[in-house]
Amino acid sequence: MAKHNNLSGSWFADKQGEYASSSLLSTQLLNHDFSIGVNTAVNKVKSDYGFNFDTWDANAIQRRQALLLELALDTWTINNRRLDTY
Repeated sequence: MAKHNNLSGSWFADKQGEYASSSLLSTQLLNHDFSIGVNTAVNKVKSDYGFNFDTWDANAIQRRQALLLELALDTWTINNRRLDTY
């Protein structure tokens, strides 16, 4: 029988403080208090994309995946055009 992660309870809130110490920026951003400096590109991306997660459920996971895809498509361009526009 497959074992599934239990996304209920307070485990996400309990872990959020630890996410800031990750070496991966995308994981650091899961801590809603995380920022880098003042008026930085990271803080702008976090604000512009609404990268703020207070809970971790199926909807939040889908939203984060969509945000990461948008960020990738905005970042990885050819001739200043997003790949999904070709």
